[in-house]
Amino acid sequence: MAPRVNDGDNEQHNTDKPAPRLALESAALASEQDLLVLRLFNHYRHDWMNDIQILMGYVQLKKYDKLQAMMEK
Repeated sequence: MAPRVNDGDNEQHNTDKPAPRLALESAALASEQDLLVLRLFNHYRHDWMNDIQILMGYVQLKKYDKLQAMMEK
């Protein structure tokens, strides 16, 4: 294969300009907000899984009278 010759028509321009500082800061802030939301969901997911396990335990033990209070919680 012959080496490619640059005839000047296909000149590559450097379009990789550094992002403005404000854009980087807002990207970092969005990233921190995303992490905060993920941590929040993980916390609630953990709590919900615990509640579901308690509900399943009441059903398996046939303690249906306790289900109503748990569901209201």
